[in-house]
Amino acid sequence: MGGGAEFILAINLLVAGLLAAAFMTISFNDVARAPARWLVFGYLLGMAYFAIEFSIPIFDNARPAVVAGFAVFLGATIAFNGGLAHKYGVAPRWAPMLVFLFVATVAVYFVQDLPRQSLARMMAYQLPYAAMQFVGIGIVWSSRQRRDWLDHALMAVLTASALQFVSKPFIAHAMGGWGVNPQAYLQSNYALVSQSLGTVFGLTIALLILVILVRDVLAEATSKSETDTLSRLLNRGGFERHAELAMRDAVRKGIPVALVIADLDHFKSINDSFGSVALVVRNSPSSCREPTSPPRGSSPKGRAALSGPCRSTVCRRTIVAPPASALPSFTRPKGFPTCCGAPTKRSIRRRAADAIACASR
Repeated sequence: MGGGAEFILAINLLVAGLLAAAFMTISFNDVARAPARWLVFGYLLGMAYFAIEFSIPIFDNARPAVVAGFAVFLGATIAFNGGLAHKYGVAPRWAPMLVFLFVATVAVYFVQDLPRQSLARMMAYQLPYAAMQFVGIGIVWSSRQRRDWLDHALMAVLTASALQFVSKPFIAHAMGGWGVNPQAYLQSNYALVSQSLGTVFGLTIALLILVILVRDVLAEATSKSETDTLSRLLNRGGFERHAELAMRDAVRKGIPVALVIADLDHFKSINDSFGSVALVVRNSPSSCREPTSPPRGSSPKGRAALSGPCRSTVCRRTIVAPPASALPSFTRPKGFPTCCGAPTKRSIRRRAADAIACASR
């Protein structure tokens, strides 16, 4: 089975290089730059670890290579945690992790004097890896960012990966050890199992974090495409999408929904003199969710989708604050809440337009 373990090790080396290239590509985007660069560094260290594993059989005294391989791979997990910290907005604890790297490396150096199949020796080699996986879980868990199912899946896989590191000494014992010496490791049955487990968990974790970063990049691109860069209000496309979501949510929960159109008199003169003036509908904290911002455009009308018993207020976003006398007046905007059936954007827009036309008479 030794050839099988060496083959999987070669695959791991290739996959680590491909993943490093993938994260390097992602790093050119502003949103993913910092985490992706740390992940690139981590997978480059992973490639170095696999290369060291390949070279161990050529050494008469394998202790320096074994310890170096351990330190490099543990460093790769620390770099991975650094990427996670940047991704989830958590301050990376570099000092404790680097101290842990030094202490664990020294411990692995000295346990090489213990019997090859000693449980303490195998635990000293595997438990630090598990500890770094648990640190990664803590980073994701402590983040104040909103977590969805992908983030929870990442924590679950990191937990399973930590447990497989903890279980490896027992797996090695059950399979007759991990070779009579370090040079014989790749020829043992345990090496094939260990490398296979590493491939499964390592690739799963890498693909998950890659998908999460791509998700963030796409979300940022969508946000930019829906937002006016000057006023930071939703444009027409963004308003249409958010209004559709608001109506679907209202129908699902069985709460009223309405479209309010406000006609701003002399809008152009105010906009030309003082900057952009926007109608913003703010939700009552006790009964409503996030407000849907109106689109910015040349039309002197502000639109906002409402759901639930909300109250509206008029806010100004100005470059230069206008005097109170210069503020635009409002005609009587009217919204028609719809409680029954499944309202559509077209029907609500038509009723709101009829209301503003009636109010303007």
